[in-house]
Amino acid sequence: MLVLPSVQGMALAGMSIAVYIKDISGSGMRVWLPNPLPCGMKVEVCSGSTISRGEICRCEQNADGSAMAGIKIFRSAPVGTQLEQLNDSLREVIPVYERLRAND
Repeated sequence: MLVLPSVQGMALAGMSIAVYIKDISGSGMRVWLPNPLPCGMKVEVCSGSTISRGEICRCEQNADGSAMAGIKIFRSAPVGTQLEQLNDSLREVIPVYERLRAND
């Protein structure tokens, strides 16, 4: 599953697209897309329990209208890791907020 992050002014922002991962390496992946996407577009690829954030660096349209895209991966992490990081950051913020509220 490929997710297009929210980008101001883009009709496709937040949309999920089913993709087929053809090839994967430590720094990128090659995916089949139902339609071409522009180079430079930031994307998230969710596969199993991993989410990878990256950017489309190459996209070639096939004769049938589908496309093969190269995605440069900036960061990959287990899906649960993001939730744990958010919870950790909230644990730090909430006590500060409560102290500030108590001083009002």
